[in-house]
Amino acid sequence: MANKYFRAVALIIALFLLNVSGMVAQGPPPPPPPVSPIDGGLAALFALGVGYALKKIHDHSKK
Repeated sequence: MANKYFRAVALIIALFLLNVSGMVAQGPPPPPPPVSPIDGGLAALFALGVGYALKKIHDHSKK
């Protein structure tokens, strides 16, 4: 009787090990693209600065 249980448990363990060995882990995610975070903000700041300078020049020429 114990032999039947031993064979059943051994079969279940063997099936489990065969199933687990076929699994493959997922690889690491790709690296983020090389984008400078200061690029967009710096261009907007420059454009605002140019606009402000033009407004000041325009306001000064009205006097």
